[in-house]
Amino acid sequence: MSRFAFTSFCYAFIIHSFLAQKVLDSAPQRGGGGDDQLAYPHLFVHDIGGGESSWQAFADVIEPAVQSSVTLGFCLNRDPNSTELFDDVSGELLWPGLPPVADIYVLTFNCDAEGLCDQEGMLALQSNEAAILKQALAVRKAITKVLNATGKDKVVLVGHGAGGMAVREYHQNPDLWTGTESLVAKLVTIGTPHMGTNYEPQNGIMSDDDMLSRNSEVMRDLRNSYDSAGVFLSQGAYLWGSSNETQTELYSDYNGPWVNVDINCNGDSGDLIPWNGIGGFQALNNRPIDLIVEYSSVHDDNNLFSNSNNLQFSLGAENSDAWTSGGCDFCAFLEENGYNVNACETFISNGTDSYTGGHASLPEQTTDVLRAIDEPDCFQQAYEVSFYQNYAAFITDQGEGSVIWPDIDNFKIILNEPAIVNVNLSFVVTSTPIRCRIWDSNADETCTYTEIYAEDNDVATGTVVSAYLPAGEHFIGFDCPFNFSLTNPFEQYWFYLTQEEVIFGCQDPLSCNYDENANWSDESLCAYPFEPCDDGDDLTINDTYNAFCICVGEDISSQNELSKIQISAYPNPVKDIVHFESNHDLSQATAEIFDIQGKLVMSSGLDETSKLRVKGLPAGVYNIGLTIQEKHLKTVRVVIQD
Repeated sequence: MSRFAFTSFCYAFIIHSFLAQKVLDSAPQRGGGGDDQLAYPHLFVHDIGGGESSWQAFADVIEPAVQSSVTLGFCLNRDPNSTELFDDVSGELLWPGLPPVADIYVLTFNCDAEGLCDQEGMLALQSNEAAILKQALAVRKAITKVLNATGKDKVVLVGHGAGGMAVREYHQNPDLWTGTESLVAKLVTIGTPHMGTNYEPQNGIMSDDDMLSRNSEVMRDLRNSYDSAGVFLSQGAYLWGSSNETQTELYSDYNGPWVNVDINCNGDSGDLIPWNGIGGFQALNNRPIDLIVEYSSVHDDNNLFSNSNNLQFSLGAENSDAWTSGGCDFCAFLEENGYNVNACETFISNGTDSYTGGHASLPEQTTDVLRAIDEPDCFQQAYEVSFYQNYAAFITDQGEGSVIWPDIDNFKIILNEPAIVNVNLSFVVTSTPIRCRIWDSNADETCTYTEIYAEDNDVATGTVVSAYLPAGEHFIGFDCPFNFSLTNPFEQYWFYLTQEEVIFGCQDPLSCNYDENANWSDESLCAYPFEPCDDGDDLTINDTYNAFCICVGEDISSQNELSKIQISAYPNPVKDIVHFESNHDLSQATAEIFDIQGKLVMSSGLDETSKLRVKGLPAGVYNIGLTIQEKHLKTVRVVIQD
């Protein structure tokens, strides 16, 4: 597997090295229908002052479980004073064509126009201090290329600090989408100051302390408030909008002007950034957000860069949970700003770097990052997976705000026709029991199920869980109710799906029509003693199986033989109404509809034109039995579509 090309060393805790080795030791034993991979590619975006090396510790743990990691380099600010938005960033992208197929893609903005990417610090051109909008443009470019390379339809976005703002800018800005949605399956922010920050280094000279430009575009965008010539505080225009000042009136209290006050990068420094979306450029924290996507947040309340001491323009929220976390608790921020998303989990982490009090080292807290990117619990956010592909996944403990315990990883499959689906556990790292369920969701509740088709409460390496599934959308769920700890912070497993063609038949040896070659037992296809049959004799009627499974009937004249009745149904498949054609009068007939498991789901008389309304029944295969005066005429099979 490929590795990041780092020129700087980024340490990991002993526990992380141990976990990485445990995963590596298991790797040769796993295997399935193809190369291991995550359900969706993950894109990681660093903070200002960071780079690709920010994610080294996490890569050490995750990369042995997946295909590989690829770094994507960008140069965004060739001219730090530019007011232009690069509508086409192809010239800023430092790799031609499509990138290699991978699971982990790391964006780095520490590059110059000649393709040199600095891993140690900041380049003179300060590419990664470009405006958040320009960083989001790079995110869009990367997403487009990654999806084309991998063939997937969504990505998981992970942003640290200002990188969290960049992924939000992409996700909440329809102008950056390539279609009608943002193509995000999950969005994770780590130590991101969603309410802004007015962080000042200890000696007041940011460029001397950490090589960050005090007056850069990105610092302008991250400001929670501006000091308007020392007279009064006004909210940061990029995050909250400016209702009473234009951008030209914004004042930097960094003892100098901003290098660029054009927040929306349109070449005009006199724009008004409105509070709402009525015209112009809507401030980030006033835009709508997708309520279906899963979100998660990692934050350290004690770090210097984004704690509540650096929030000055309060908007009346000083006592809120979002304010207390310096805006880094994304879930609290979303809730308090009226977003009310369906799924968001918070993880409190403790960074270790002394300079920012923890902020800079949050990406190195690999277990917390892994918890945050955990697969969705609920059906509505489930990741779609394919057949004959080996997937890597993790079960972790849940964060604050979780609606499910223990952790459930839900994956979605879509069947165009009925099939027998097999879930193969190609490898499970530990001996702790994992439960696997094949189930369907409740349409009205995002985290509850309506039916479990199959389950195994103690799956291990080599386990196969199988179920017959009708055409449509279904889910595969994994959970592990063990107690997580520092030495056992997650459970890892690999699985792949196969499917088999359904051959309808009866597998019950007690039936009269047992078929040992059938691969699915359907009660409606099994015939038992004393049930109706057809002995093939035109001179008998009321044929039934006797105790020895011999079909016998009562002698009558051939003209009354029910076996001569011909009945057909159309259209087949059907959506709304089944029409019956027959050489027999069906005006007095009753229709009983049985599902594929033999359960009676509907009974109704035919109308005068021999029609039966089936609209409202779930899509699937059904057997319709027609009777007159309790005498069985025929059974016909139909397929009902949505």
